[in-house]
Amino acid sequence: MWLGSVMVTSTGAPSGALRVQDPMTGNQTTSEGMAYGMLIAVYMSDKPTFDAFWQYVQAHMSNGLMSWQITSGGAPNGNGGVNSAADADEDMAWALVMADKQWPGGTYLTGAKSILSNIKSQEVNGSNNIKDGNFANAGSSHPDYAAPDYYKTFATVSGDTSWSAVYTGEYSQLQGAQNATSGLIPDAIGQNTFGFDACRAPWRVGVDFVWSASANAKTFVTPMANYFVQYAAQNGGPNSIKIPITPLSGAAGTNVSGAITGPAAVAAMVSSANQSFIDASWTYLYSVVLNDLTNPPNYFSSTMGLLSMLTLGGDFVDYTNPPQ
Repeated sequence: MWLGSVMVTSTGAPSGALRVQDPMTGNQTTSEGMAYGMLIAVYMSDKPTFDAFWQYVQAHMSNGLMSWQITSGGAPNGNGGVNSAADADEDMAWALVMADKQWPGGTYLTGAKSILSNIKSQEVNGSNNIKDGNFANAGSSHPDYAAPDYYKTFATVSGDTSWSAVYTGEYSQLQGAQNATSGLIPDAIGQNTFGFDACRAPWRVGVDFVWSASANAKTFVTPMANYFVQYAAQNGGPNSIKIPITPLSGAAGTNVSGAITGPAAVAAMVSSANQSFIDASWTYLYSVVLNDLTNPPNYFSSTMGLLSMLTLGGDFVDYTNPPQ
């Protein structure tokens, strides 16, 4: 098992299902973790595990979207546990679209269309920004929830061309939140820390450049990539890049994590001049992910690190428009 038996378990799941658990938070399961598991499974061509994850997700739906936080015993964690988390819902929908291409003939596409419809009706505000979840008011506070290249495929799959407005709206928010010096964005709008939310943006937006050479992605990612590459050169290599970073203009971070080493390397793919940084990051990231699977297990570092490795290795692709 690519995430190891410590993080993937049938305990607390319906018969035949599997869940991704977080050993650092009482073995709870989040919709985020299930979405990452589904993404990794579909790109690892692991249909049995993908189906077992999807079964668990379907058992924990509320208003057509997965409840974001489930205890190890299988119940929503408090009243807020039944709310959704929009970033996870986007990743689940994407994983299902990819599963339809990996293993045609099933019901994956039907599931994807249902989630996409519920994202649009419950999690997109009037400014065409992704809200935190279906519980949120009209505002949008997490710019890293933007998954720009998904939206082009979502529009095609769903037949809903208004996803193009979400693409535009999300880039507007991302660029508006970006620090002029470092290119970093905050975990939440109005804050001044690049931490365990914002760290996903270099991966999510970097994918838009890798897949489609998006000019928007290049504009957003380039200053951030330059910051990471320069910081590593001045401080001993990619292992020196840590999070959280406060202030956004740049500083020494606190924690080593695959959740920053990986996305920083993906961002650096914006330029071939960064190849030595990417190579060094891959070598270091490989060791971080292996360590964080067991010693002690770190769910977020290992999953984000592995997703980044799939991207760096050319395996995280859009199967609806595969590279030639």
